[in-house]
Amino acid sequence: MSSFTRIVLVGAAIVFCAGGAVGAAPAPSGALLERYLGRGPWFETGDDQVRAWAAPGWEREAERVVLAAAGSVPRIAAALDLRPQDVLPLWIVVAPGGGRFEVEAPSWSAALARPSRHLVVVSGPALHAARMNVQETMAHEVAHVALGERLGEIGWMPRWMHEGLAVHYSNYRRLRDRFVFWGRGPVHLRDLEHSFPQNPTRARAAYLESHAAVLHMLEIAPITTLLDRLRAGEEFDAAFVAVYGITPVAFADHVDGEVARRWRYLAVVASGSSIFGMLTLLFVVAVSVKRIRDRRRRRQWEAEEAELELVPEAVTRSESPDA
Repeated sequence: MSSFTRIVLVGAAIVFCAGGAVGAAPAPSGALLERYLGRGPWFETGDDQVRAWAAPGWEREAERVVLAAAGSVPRIAAALDLRPQDVLPLWIVVAPGGGRFEVEAPSWSAALARPSRHLVVVSGPALHAARMNVQETMAHEVAHVALGERLGEIGWMPRWMHEGLAVHYSNYRRLRDRFVFWGRGPVHLRDLEHSFPQNPTRARAAYLESHAAVLHMLEIAPITTLLDRLRAGEEFDAAFVAVYGITPVAFADHVDGEVARRWRYLAVVASGSSIFGMLTLLFVVAVSVKRIRDRRRRRQWEAEEAELELVPEAVTRSESPDA
């Protein structure tokens, strides 16, 4: 795992299939489990609703992801106008690192989702090293599965919307990740329609841009209004215009300009050199204010001392016989 995993959306998913499951998703086959875990026997935990498999030595991580995934299902299902049983069952594989997971997922990803199978594959090493927040990560993956179910077999949405909604429902709110260097990087929604960048820095910017776009959409209309149209088979562009009153292309340009302007200023303020400069400036100002204050006090003290020195002299003269 790269340092990107420790900094930003370490639970970011690679969505293999955006379509909904057909009926109840069957449990993963032995061949599929072997693909990620190697030869068995494997450790199993959970129940028929949420179950995880792991290679020996990864039992604790498997138990953690089952609890986190089960806990996020009711909230995410309700947000998408689904029943929890629509999202269930969930099948989770805790990969021991390397192998097929490393081939399928980019270096910055700690998990991947296959919504049509209701399957989530999680990196055990990322969990073990505490490089990811397990609640956020599993909520992110559950959101992908729920969105696949919500769209049905014929509904379609661009990748940026899938990821932006998954970030939103994961409750990921780390402000520092909005400070992407001196801007938010060379990224635009039109470049994120079908895939995300392989470069970690650009991938981080892509997630942030996608989340910003979703937040803007939610301010205008509930996402379920759009999802209803997409599930019914309406083309994405037409459905988007009907709900938000703007074409996806124009919306993408608007988000690009808004995000670039806002995050560029935030990035400047939050950058290490800027923080050091601001602290230095504050220190200089504080020292200057203290010096000015000290000078005023010294002058006041000197004036008061001068007055006190004059009083006895005046009294002596008034009492002198020569006066």
